[in-house]
Order: sequence, then C-alpha cells, then structure tokens
Amino acid sequence: MKFIKKNIEHFGNFLDYIIEHLLCIIALILIFIFSFAILKQFPYSMPKDVQSQEIYIYGISLNNIGIWFTAIGLIVTAFWSMYQFTKNKISKQQEKASEIAQDFANNLIEKMGIISDVLLANKEFKKMIIRIIKSRELNQFTALEISKILKDDRCFQKCNKIIHSKRTQKRYSEILNKRYNSFERNRFESYFPLLVENTLNHLEAICINISSQAAGSQFIYNSLHQSFLNTVEVLSIKISNNNDNNIDKYFINIIQVYNMWNYQRQKDVDKFKKTQNRIKKLENKANKEIYNLLNKKNETV
Repeated sequence: MKFIKKNIEHFGNFLDYIIEHLLCIIALILIFIFSFAILKQFPYSMPKDVQSQEIYIYGISLNNIGIWFTAIGLIVTAFWSMYQFTKNKISKQQEKASEIAQDFANNLIEKMGIISDVLLANKEFKKMIIRIIKSRELNQFTALEISKILKDDRCFQKCNKIIHSKRTQKRYSEILNKRYNSFERNRFESYFPLLVENTLNHLEAICINISSQAAGSQFIYNSLHQSFLNTVEVLSIKISNNNDNNIDKYFINIIQVYNMWNYQRQKDVDKFKKTQNRIKKLENKANKEIYNLLNKKNETV
C-alpha cells in the first residue's frame, strides 16, 4: 500500500513538473518540427553505390538528421543555460535585496528619520537644504557644486557648526527621550554627530551592494527610495564637505545610488504629471460635451 502511495506521489510530482514546464516542452517540440521541415527543403541526392547500410527518412539519411538535431540541441541548451543563469542571478539579487530591506527596517529607517527631524528643525539649515533641492542640480556632491548652488563658500562651516552645536545635541536628546524608553535609547548613539557619521557609513556599505547590482535595485526602490533620497538630500552638504574633486570622493556609492534613484523618481513624477494632464483633458472634453447636451436648442421649422 505504501509502495503504491509513493508511486502515485512521484507520478503526481512528475505531472506537476510537466504542467509547470509545458510551454517549454511545446516550444522544443515545435523547434524540432520546424527544423526538420527546413532540413527537408535542402537539396539531397541518394547515393548510387551504397557500400554500407544506411537508413533514410523522406530521403534524408538518419546520420544527417542526427547531426542536424544535435546542432539544434546545442543551441537550445545554450539558450536554456543563459535563461537559468539569468534566473539564478535575479534570485540572488532578490535575496540580497530582502536582506538590505530588512537591514534598513531594523537599523536605519529610524535613525534617518531622527537625523532629518533634528537638522530640519534648524531654520538656517532647512533653508539651505530647500535651496539645494529646488535647484535640481545636485548630482556631483562636490564642494564646488554645493557652493555654486548656495552661492556661499561658508555653507560647510555653517553645516558643521549646526551638527556639532549644543542646541542640536539637546534637540536630539529630547527626541530620543520623547519617543523611546531607557532600554530602547541604547540602540542609538548618544552623540548626534556620531549618529550622522555612522549612519552615512552604514548607508555607504549598503549602497555598495546596490550600485554593484549584487542586490537588484528594482526590488527595493519602491519601498526605500523616499527615505533614502530625503536623507541624502538633508546630508548633502555633509557628504560634499570633503569632496574637493571627482577623483578622491567620499561616499561614492551613496552618490551613485542617489543619482540612479533620483533619475527614476523624476521619470515617475513626469509620468504622473502626463497622466494627470491626460485625465484633465478628458474631463474637460467630457464636461464640454455634457454642457452642449444640456444646452442643446430645440430645432424649429
């Protein structure tokens, strides 16, 4: 009885495999039929003096058919290998993306939010960041670029002063005390500048996997891009502080991922605006037609 059940189970698994790969099996059968049809079109001649026994199918020797289908099989195998390689690569990217998303959720999201809340509470700092964002010129993250956008060579001194100020540290402590108990506060650095530095270093380590395509950017963009882009923009002056040239740059992977995701965000924004405009045009057209119908004059003789 157990033997019968086991065989039935194996047969069921085999049927599941066949159904799952049915499209591939049909494709292979069609490829072989099509290949044989092509082979049949080639000119051929029957040998007059046959020295050895040879089997022919529709005038084509079995040996030639075997060579032909071996070549087709090699091509199919090559395509299948490429497909499996791509599939395995995507699978690994998904796994790595999942790890990164988990790391963001457990170790970075809260810290990034706190950094933004603390720094943007300073009016002077907020004013500088808004000007940088509105300029839409941020991509190099060099000292020259930031100075050019803000038209202020002292912006880096102002930024560092704000980050290291006692008022900023006090605001940071107040936020921690308000949101977390004594045990939960142990997860955060006690010194705010250290929180900023460690968060940037952690982001840089994560962005190495994203920029190198070890983790598929498409799998984590939708869930992480908002908080990531906002934090990088808030810390853009800090990131650019020591980048005097394009050769020895700090946080290069953060910059690369920022530019990649910011480009995608702008594309999504433009697409959304175009969709809104199309909807608005359709609404205006519909309203116009409704107005014409409601105000249609009766025909008189």
